[in-house]
Amino acid sequence: MARIMSFLKPFLQGEQKGEDVKVVTTLGGYKGRTYVSVPDGYPILDNQPEGVDLQEHTLQDISGFVDDLEVVKSIKDGVIDDIKQKYSVEDELCSLRKELETLKKGLMKMGKQLGVKASKKSARFLTEEHDTEHGVFVKECVDKGRKRKQELGLTT
Repeated sequence: MARIMSFLKPFLQGEQKGEDVKVVTTLGGYKGRTYVSVPDGYPILDNQPEGVDLQEHTLQDISGFVDDLEVVKSIKDGVIDDIKQKYSVEDELCSLRKELETLKKGLMKMGKQLGVKASKKSARFLTEEHDTEHGVFVKECVDKGRKRKQELGLTT
């Protein structure tokens, strides 16, 4: 898993040789610091120049602003773009409507079990099956984004 680090000025990196060259990924800036994802085994020199102020962070340390980092915004935009390439806005709205109706049906069933009565108007449901192909595709896109954030150490 990668380490999350930040600095005020660029830090000195050790030399890498061979085919397994590791790369630091810039996550974005926040309050004057630049945050990066540093892969395990990446060489960082111990003696840094004055003013670098290299710090390591936990995910909890940055949880208040992680969604504001440029790389997270880019990952989220990529997930949305992948979905848009296959499904229109109308398809998305239709799927959401079906999911809401499914939830509504479940709530009505729970209400009935608890003795709560609903009006006939609120008991109308869609009879169409949930669009499983759409759901599977969206889940794949979201999982791809989640995996990328995990690789960068931005989620557990």
